[in-house]
Amino acid sequence: MRKTERILVVDDENLARALLCELVGQYMPDAKIDDAGNPLVALEMMEETLYSLLFLDYEMPRMNGGELLEKITGRKYPPAVIIVSAHKDFDFAQKGIRCGVIDYVVKPIDNRQIKDVIDKYRQKCGSEPSPQSEVIGIDTFKGKIPVKKSSIAAIKMLTRSSLEIILTNGEKLPPTTSSLHAVMSLLPENFIYLNRRCIINSDMIRLISNSYHVEFRLGDQVITEKCSRKKMAELRQRFDRR
Repeated sequence: MRKTERILVVDDENLARALLCELVGQYMPDAKIDDAGNPLVALEMMEETLYSLLFLDYEMPRMNGGELLEKITGRKYPPAVIIVSAHKDFDFAQKGIRCGVIDYVVKPIDNRQIKDVIDKYRQKCGSEPSPQSEVIGIDTFKGKIPVKKSSIAAIKMLTRSSLEIILTNGEKLPPTTSSLHAVMSLLPENFIYLNRRCIINSDMIRLISNSYHVEFRLGDQVITEKCSRKKMAELRQRFDRR
């Protein structure tokens, strides 16, 4: 059985820490993610738990990220480290490399930065992608739900921060607490915006009409959705290549 990876996120800003935990969880849905609001608490947690990866905010009161790095670098099994900073500074980056830091991300953090540094972590540390790498973690009002990407047929916006995800068998997931853009950033290229409020798995399309509508089948149902003029040409190209 594959051992669950343990990840620690350290940041004194509550909102930034929560966002980072959420983004990391989306790309590493099988990992156990803990968080700490200051380096002193983080040190205590690392005494009790062996973490494989540490996301560390550099600018913190009482003890900054650099001081924490010095305390853990000499350990027998130090975690891989990714620095989080509000400043992109070359000298700092060089110091980080000397301390064994894999990479660093610059605030404000987005999905692409997190995906890139996690890919680099896996390459450098020999961490293989999860056997469920096709699975993404979707945050819902009932908690995080693992979902296989290829099982998603369409995603519709209910509100700015709530989505309806429809599966290829016609089932619907509980409403999410994510934005349409955030979920789209986790999906492969066969997913496309039909309009500003709907994303569809283009492999599910069965018919494109001249009235800017597309049909796709979900189990025994046939669903019709309106497509923007801007996306219609791209959809036709994809549909014709199939």
